[in-house]
Amino acid sequence: MGRCGITYQVDGRATRLSTVDARHARELTFRPWPGLPTDAAPLIAAGLVSLPGMTTITDLVYDSRSSHVPGLKRQGFDLRHDGGQQIQIRGCEPHRLPVQVQAPDIRAGAALLIASLAREAKTELTNYAQIQRGYEDCIRDLQQIGFPLRRVTAPLVPAGATA
Repeated sequence: MGRCGITYQVDGRATRLSTVDARHARELTFRPWPGLPTDAAPLIAAGLVSLPGMTTITDLVYDSRSSHVPGLKRQGFDLRHDGGQQIQIRGCEPHRLPVQVQAPDIRAGAALLIASLAREAKTELTNYAQIQRGYEDCIRDLQQIGFPLRRVTAPLVPAGATA
């Protein structure tokens, strides 16, 4: 990651990413051990969506780990997926309109949550149960470090009823 202008620091269980030169084009390749772990690709992508410059992410493990891309685009970030293993991110300011996105799976949902923290507008994230499966109490943890999040539980609608 250092070769592409990103530095990182591991402190216990936390990893902090920062950039040396935001104009530097970044290319990250996720691969089997000992490479960058493919499970982290959506989360790192979410952390890079508002960073100026171009980032290319290539996942050599999965052909199409991209379920986070539509939700990030909906939030106003500029991403392109080639339909295969590569995603290009052009860092930008997201639009300021409220938006609703759905967590399609654990990591993609966590990526959408991370990206929403960079937005000034309201983001409503549905299907939060997907994220809870892998990141217990992450809303509480993010609130404790100052992010203005709240969890809203929708009322249950009986099967066959209309809303």
